[in-house]
Amino acid sequence: MPSGSAPPEKLVNFLAGGMAANTFWTLCYPVDVVKNRYMTQLDPSAIPFRRMFAHVLRTEGVPGFFRGFVPSFIRSFPTNASAIFVWESTVRLLRGETRE
Repeated sequence: MPSGSAPPEKLVNFLAGGMAANTFWTLCYPVDVVKNRYMTQLDPSAIPFRRMFAHVLRTEGVPGFFRGFVPSFIRSFPTNASAIFVWESTVRLLRGETRE
């Protein structure tokens, strides 16, 4: 890629998909942890969803909201980058666009 030129559109789509996924998981992972804890408790009426936040904080502290974050974060970039890349490539193919 020559200096001063724009990166290829496919590379931009790939990187944008990966970075969007990492941003999403960084911001939403604590809520996902609470949702999973709520869904997997044996008695769903034991701890209401809203109180599950306080329960996780009280029993595990702030690190409890990020248990399992690293594998999810690492997995999210290639998975979602590939998905966006394939989606955008398919749209370009169906529209008949041939540029890189």
